[in-house]
Amino acid sequence: MDDRTPVRSERFLCLLPVILLAACSGAADSDGNNITAPVTQENVVIQCASDCATIQQKITDIGGNVYQSYANLPAIAATVPANILDQLGNNSGIKRITKDTLVARPKPRHTVNLQNATGAARLSTVNLNTSVIGNYLAYLPKNYNFNNSLTGATELHGQDITGQGVIVAVIDTGTANSADIVPALEGTVIGGESFVDLPGEPSATSTLNDPHGTWVGSMIAAHLGVIAPNSEPLVQSLLIHAPDSVLPYTDTESLIPMLGSAPESNIYALKVFSAEGDGAPASVVIAAMDRVLTLKRNYNSGIPSQPVAGDGSEEDPFVYDSLNIQVVNMSLGGPTMFPAYELEDLLALAMLEEGITVVSAAGNEGFAAITGGSPGTSAGSLTVGALNTPQHERILRDLQFGPGTGLAFRPDNTIQVAPFSSRGPTADGRSGVQVMANGFASFVQGADGGISLISGTSFSSPTTAGAAALLWQAKPDADANQIRAALIATASVDALGNYQSLPIDRGEGLINLPAALAELHDENFEADLPDLPQLSDEPSKVKRNIEPLGIDVIELSDDGPFTTAVSLNPGEVAHFFLESDLKTSQVTVSIRNYQASLPATQQNEIFGDALLLTLIDAPTSINGILIDERVGSDSQFSVTNPQSGILRLALMGDWTNAGNVSATLEINTRERELANKYAAGKLRDNESDIFEVRVNDSISALNFELTWEADWGQYPPHDIDLILYDPDGNPNFDGATLDIPERVTIDNPAPGSWIAVVTGFMLHGYRDEYELRVTDQNNNSLQRPRRRGGD
Repeated sequence: MDDRTPVRSERFLCLLPVILLAACSGAADSDGNNITAPVTQENVVIQCASDCATIQQKITDIGGNVYQSYANLPAIAATVPANILDQLGNNSGIKRITKDTLVARPKPRHTVNLQNATGAARLSTVNLNTSVIGNYLAYLPKNYNFNNSLTGATELHGQDITGQGVIVAVIDTGTANSADIVPALEGTVIGGESFVDLPGEPSATSTLNDPHGTWVGSMIAAHLGVIAPNSEPLVQSLLIHAPDSVLPYTDTESLIPMLGSAPESNIYALKVFSAEGDGAPASVVIAAMDRVLTLKRNYNSGIPSQPVAGDGSEEDPFVYDSLNIQVVNMSLGGPTMFPAYELEDLLALAMLEEGITVVSAAGNEGFAAITGGSPGTSAGSLTVGALNTPQHERILRDLQFGPGTGLAFRPDNTIQVAPFSSRGPTADGRSGVQVMANGFASFVQGADGGISLISGTSFSSPTTAGAAALLWQAKPDADANQIRAALIATASVDALGNYQSLPIDRGEGLINLPAALAELHDENFEADLPDLPQLSDEPSKVKRNIEPLGIDVIELSDDGPFTTAVSLNPGEVAHFFLESDLKTSQVTVSIRNYQASLPATQQNEIFGDALLLTLIDAPTSINGILIDERVGSDSQFSVTNPQSGILRLALMGDWTNAGNVSATLEINTRERELANKYAAGKLRDNESDIFEVRVNDSISALNFELTWEADWGQYPPHDIDLILYDPDGNPNFDGATLDIPERVTIDNPAPGSWIAVVTGFMLHGYRDEYELRVTDQNNNSLQRPRRRGGD
């Protein structure tokens, strides 16, 4: 997934407006003169009430540009002048307008390259079970990549269930199709399409693309034997920690099978990330999902599946207008203010209804709660978190730090939820994670042919997508939701060590393919399509939504601290949910009475044993870290001015610990007096109020704080932006983020008339009340001469 962040996180970036050389009419100042501000342009995604043709024409007429339209949902992406957003928002033909945010290109958590591989022996996709590697499969060992003891994939392989005839769509950076360079996927990638419209951009199946999509493809369908010298560190480590994963090849070489979950399945690549860029607009990800739905619907309507373009080469892949896509993998994700109702989430549900099992990575933003992103937050997605097995981590650490390091680094023998794996719940009250698969040190081949070990939920997701492909082959008369439901219903927590993880950490547990297949063959097995969360006339409170999951939100005050004792095994997490409001000025977290259960000589010999502590800010689906510490003694940490909503604090027994650790957790808060209101008003979607702020020579710092009622403690929260213009018309977009409240400080502001524009960018059809406060360097409230709008 990996992800996208607003301003304060690496995960989400907002596409900010672009200034045009124009002016918009504004408010009148105290002397009756017009307040004007330069016009900005916003990149937005517009959901239409029905057909978008009229809206598209209106946007063109007012000087905007529609740069993306969709076949299966009434929506468009467009660049529009910000000063007419309120006109568009009040149009009865428009249902919702959102920012076209940037989805960050997914990146693995660990990457170790195998340097000494001398060659590769391809596993025949025709004679898988009669070749030397086929004999390996029939022997049913604990294969390194998908670990038979976890998923049971090799048991199905032994029954000739290898994914044959099943097409998996991979929405990613592209999946390479070159038998010479990427033999792991020889014969697998049947075609692809690129949604990246840049000069000289490689095709969807090029070996010049970022490796992520090819790594993902390896987890689904690799069929390769990697030959390495017996002296290769990977071979040496495998022989110690996972000996069933190595086969003798010659007297001096070993063969390491690289097998995806469904090695005979096919892949159709849909490229949404540039080979060189950092991310993709959400509108492009939506376009790829829309295309998958079109291909499936065309197939279901009887249109023949045959290439309509391309010659099947690496740089000119076959393109289809009809394909029987049965699984789609999305190892990516972005922020969501409205889980289940984002366009990506709605499309995922539509794909499930059309016959496609949708598998999404949970994200790499753990280990605190409410950190999953869209489309993993879809009601129709099978959202997969990452496991960390001791064998996988020990092998990774041997390669990173030298032979023998792995066991010292990871003494605990239990399978854990990976510390980076994003956690639930969703803000509307669902667990957020459905199932788990290994996501640590996966064995893959990249687009350039390199062999690597990589980590991330990006690789637990395709492990599960491949599992779904096996079930589709074995039970072709099942429907997409039955495949999804069977994997969830038969997942198990039994292998998850000796600690108590929660459904928000690990969902229903590890996938179990033999049990899932048995469930599908049970004539009494039924699976209802998942429902969308019910909406009310006003935003609901997140703390009420998550109560049915057994989660209590702690209401902090100046009256006294919250105190509790914790005792945690390696990798075990204790979650705490803290209510924060506009008056919360400081949160102090104290660790008292810290104690490790083992003497120092028996603890982790590299690090010692410790607690991991993280506190993240109120935005949901975003890992806005406020505190991130490893604690091995009594300690205290403080943060100031958190955002409004629910802060999430998590304590983990460090996953590298040898034994249990315990402590007393104490949380204190302080409150502040609010400055006087400079202005207040009520807004609906895309309405704006404009205010003049007069600055004299005595002001050395100008502080703005914009607040509103539907903060991150509400479902859905609202997005109201504050855009500032200095006396020369230069813009400041520091207040156009997803933060609640929006806070902006201008040091040494130019004297004169500043303009503050308050815009209700995304209120989901509701109305909200805002307050704007403006203070100087001494926290003295500035007085407003006059403004238009509001009350």
